[in-house]
Amino acid sequence: MAFSADKTFGVTRDDLILAALRKLSVYDSASGASAYEITDAAFSLNAIMKEWSAEGLSVWLRQRTIVFLNQGQPYYWLGPNPTNDSTNIIWHQACADSQYKASSISADEAAGQTIISITDGTWLDFNGQSATKPTTGNIGIRLDSGAMHWTTIAAVGANTVTLTAAIPTAAATDQPVYTFVNRTSRPIRVLDAFRRSTDDIDTPVMLIGRNDYEGLSNKLSEGDPLQVMFEAAIQEQTSNALHSRINVWPVENSTSCDILVLITEHYPDDLDATSNNPQFPIEWANALIWNLAAELAPEYGVSPRERMALERTAAIKKGTLFSLDVDNASVSFAPDAMGR
Repeated sequence: MAFSADKTFGVTRDDLILAALRKLSVYDSASGASAYEITDAAFSLNAIMKEWSAEGLSVWLRQRTIVFLNQGQPYYWLGPNPTNDSTNIIWHQACADSQYKASSISADEAAGQTIISITDGTWLDFNGQSATKPTTGNIGIRLDSGAMHWTTIAAVGANTVTLTAAIPTAAATDQPVYTFVNRTSRPIRVLDAFRRSTDDIDTPVMLIGRNDYEGLSNKLSEGDPLQVMFEAAIQEQTSNALHSRINVWPVENSTSCDILVLITEHYPDDLDATSNNPQFPIEWANALIWNLAAELAPEYGVSPRERMALERTAAIKKGTLFSLDVDNASVSFAPDAMGR
């Protein structure tokens, strides 16, 4: 036997669209598909992927989202392009764990400094492993006042980072420094949460519903966060863009805890161009093809009987893959406090 030893098979947006049109018998390689047919089918394909995400799809699109906490701040927007304001810029500092790098100041820095001393070899990633020195992106510095100062990296030198905006007050040796390049996309849902201390100790944080959060008598109580309430789709009026929001209780009030870590689910990337690859494992390709064909069938005058057959096949293929879209972990059950 001769095996290929090749496991790189993949599909593009238009591969999926043309395969779906073949299922409808409205396209073959000889005749081709029109530009408007491709455009219309791409719209439907993107809509299908977003709808599936709402059903709980996308174990592979889960990530750890890091929210940098601010003293006295009860809520934070989560999204890619919120409008910051000069006094509350910290509201919008959230990134994927893959973006995160941390270090600390290596010499006392006075108010007004733009060049900060940071030893090059001290940068760590989220898992505590050595990381390359950041050369661009957002940078946050814990000041002696307890506040976080956020700006961007203007330049880097040997054991130094030059800030776009100077620190407003002093920051002593060993104060933590955090950097990331891009903000996180808007999460669909939050599955779990924990806070990480400045000593890298993780502590679980409870997810609560709106009723429980609204029932808190003092939403500005101070302390390390114990509970988080997630709001999936809130429109941030300042930028007219959709962002999620988390409400944190108690509000952070000390230098012992700088970050909150959320286990979040996200939408797959849009398929905007002909050659874009779907942000799905390749085993989902056939399910996408058949479900796109079923979605397009009414637009091509497919008979009700044929549509039923298409929809049945599409549902089977989708169901098979959804049943595998779970964490490979054990589940434990136990009676509650009432013995039920």
